[in-house]
Amino acid sequence: MNVKISKRRKGDPAVVVADPALVHQNLNWQAKHNLHDMVLSTLDAFGSNTV
Repeated sequence: MNVKISKRRKGDPAVVVADPALVHQNLNWQAKHNLHDMVLSTLDAFGSNTV
């Protein structure tokens, strides 16, 4: 996979953090997929040449 590292674009967040623990605690909901699986699924759907 070819990756191009570049400067942050206008409007990009400085940091992105996701923790499903709070929604699990309050709504008894649990994610079906982890981050690794979601990235692989995205690459499979759109092709690794788009990254």
